[in-house]
Amino acid sequence: MVPRPLLAAAVVVALLGAAGCGAPDALESDDDRALAAAREGLDDALDTEETIRTSREMARALRARVERAGDDADAVGRAVPSLVDDGEIDPEALSDFVRYAATDAPRALLIPARREVEAIVDVIDDSGADGDTEVPHARDQPLSRFVDEVERDIREVWPSLSQELEEAL
Repeated sequence: MVPRPLLAAAVVVALLGAAGCGAPDALESDDDRALAAAREGLDDALDTEETIRTSREMARALRARVERAGDDADAVGRAVPSLVDDGEIDPEALSDFVRYAATDAPRALLIPARREVEAIVDVIDDSGADGDTEVPHARDQPLSRFVDEVERDIREVWPSLSQELEEAL
């Protein structure tokens, strides 16, 4: 028979351990910044996609600016921010943009959009967050609402990426 004080101590330890194993109440600052940056990157990709989809003239003009910029990451980033990642030109994204800007707007920005969706999924996976975890930069809204809004915004343009976000939580 286990003495009562030892049994009570074991119960307290078990309860304290279980309380620390759940999802965080709010994202840590690094994770919150990563989500904010990914959302901003997706917004850039969406804005550019809409611009080139709705105006062939703008599509040709942006493609020409990107081509003239060559390997100048600052100039490329001013023309199409989504083509630059951490201060470096993403060569695959650049190639797809030049190839598809005037003919297939969603395809032209798919690589940068995928990069940002993967960043969001990585934060969710690595942080242990769940749908109720608060996102500080998004006015402390629950992560589920944040993901729903992002998913809704990209659904028509990049349905496969939208599906990845749906499955992330």
